[in-house]
Amino acid sequence: MPGASESSRELVALARARLAEELRELEPLDSAELRSRLLKIEPDRSVSRGALVHYIRRAVDDGRQADAQTLFLALTRRVEGLTRQWIRRTVLSAGLELAADEWREHASDLAQEQTLRLWDAISCGHDEAWELFFGRALAFAQGHIAEAWLRRVRPRANGRPVTPPVALSLLLDSSGELDSEKYALSGAPGGIDQPLSHAELADLRRLVEWLPARERLAVVLRFWAGASEDVIAEALGGVTTRTVRNTLTRAYMRLRVWYNGKTPAAFPGGGE
Repeated sequence: MPGASESSRELVALARARLAEELRELEPLDSAELRSRLLKIEPDRSVSRGALVHYIRRAVDDGRQADAQTLFLALTRRVEGLTRQWIRRTVLSAGLELAADEWREHASDLAQEQTLRLWDAISCGHDEAWELFFGRALAFAQGHIAEAWLRRVRPRANGRPVTPPVALSLLLDSSGELDSEKYALSGAPGGIDQPLSHAELADLRRLVEWLPARERLAVVLRFWAGASEDVIAEALGGVTTRTVRNTLTRAYMRLRVWYNGKTPAAFPGGGE
């Protein structure tokens, strides 16, 4: 679409102008002050991640390898929170029953792979997306890393990967308080509950996006990733399984109301 292409060009031009302005403001700083700004972690006092990528590449081009590595370590610290969230989502999406040491091993593998990919893309590559749209570039790279990792670790049947089942019809057909039995997943591995059509599944995915963040996380982990209540409890910050059940109950109530035609605003707390 011509309109979409024009909009993309405008977005890139705006990002380039914003980065150029930031670099002009940083240029007058002496080397010590600039280094201090680049190494700061606090969002309100540090430079943008795109500008940090720019200076890593400049250090590499100038042959200042030690400076480049120091700045790169600062960048990895800046994205530690995003990395932890991504690793948790990725490992849970595999649908595996993992012991604590196995979880740590997989998390370490993913973190190391991301670090290697980032260093290669930033220090050896010239894709300006890392400077202009760092968040998007990181998410894109994480997606590729996760896809390759899942192909390696997911159990397979008859040569095909086995994915967790989706039992979303429970959201519509259950009534009353939700307990472990009502939340038990059903259907063959990789299958979709027959009572729901593809259109209904699409509707539910849209409605789930309106849930408050914690309820949305619990629902996605339970029904899409097939996670146990214990795993969801850990993902929600170490809460009890009773809290997990209560969280899923609230989410179920909202989804049922919304699926019956009411907007999120019609339910107390909906979409917050």
